[in-house]
Amino acid sequence: MNDEEQYREIYRMLLRQISVGSLRVRITELATFVVRIQREVVHRDEEDALRRLENSLVNAFKEASEDPEYITEDEFVRCMMDVDKKAPWDHYDRFLKRTYESLKSTPLGIRIEDYIQLCESAFGIKVDDEMARVLEDKVGKYIDLKTFLNLSGKLE
Repeated sequence: MNDEEQYREIYRMLLRQISVGSLRVRITELATFVVRIQREVVHRDEEDALRRLENSLVNAFKEASEDPEYITEDEFVRCMMDVDKKAPWDHYDRFLKRTYESLKSTPLGIRIEDYIQLCESAFGIKVDDEMARVLEDKVGKYIDLKTFLNLSGKLE
């Protein structure tokens, strides 16, 4: 899944949660949703850093949107792709490595149960027993850094 597809999926996840029958979401709700995902993924972030992130997102979304209160999926994706272009090349890589370190509970890596819980809590993905079994068959009981990067869409 490339960056654009990931951003579209984030936008659609929020649309499914609020289900207002619209293809636009409130800018402030989208910023809060993105920060909630960030908070779930990186447990060590401080609240004031997350508030600054949310305010930055609100400002960026308002600049990208024709409407001062709502943003469309295409406007959101364009905005996030622009942010990616301005970010340092290794920004996402560093973010994923920090995330991995914050989730790693043993020297072997992230326990598969912890990864499944992350998928459910941060992304709203319901992982049933069959999905968990298939994932464990593919990656084992622990997820190392390389596997985590691959699962996160950062193929090395």
